[in-house]
Amino acid sequence: MTILKCSSNKKKVDTKLVGVLLPLELHSFFSLYTVAKGITKTTIVNDELKNWVHSTQICGDDENELIKEIVVKIRAKWNTVKIKTPGKTLWDFKRELKTELRLKGISEQHIIQIIKSV
Repeated sequence: MTILKCSSNKKKVDTKLVGVLLPLELHSFFSLYTVAKGITKTTIVNDELKNWVHSTQICGDDENELIKEIVVKIRAKWNTVKIKTPGKTLWDFKRELKTELRLKGISEQHIIQIIKSV
């Protein structure tokens, strides 16, 4: 039986779980706040992340710019790898890169864009 119910939008279509570690004091306040206000932690985090994305995009960091930044880092890493590991091919490097990007939660669409740009 739930005594203190939170209102929640049960729409879980096209969602992804994001785990985060919080300091105990922050978690405690966060929990108290959500129960007192009758809203979910997901609602608060979603609203704050939407605000953060909006402000980040206003500053010029759109998806294409972020992909370009990632590609620059990858190219620099490839230049180091090919010197330190002469037997490694670009194909092998890209295969490992795809796996790493997937593990980091990058979408397949963005992975394809990144790999094509390397």
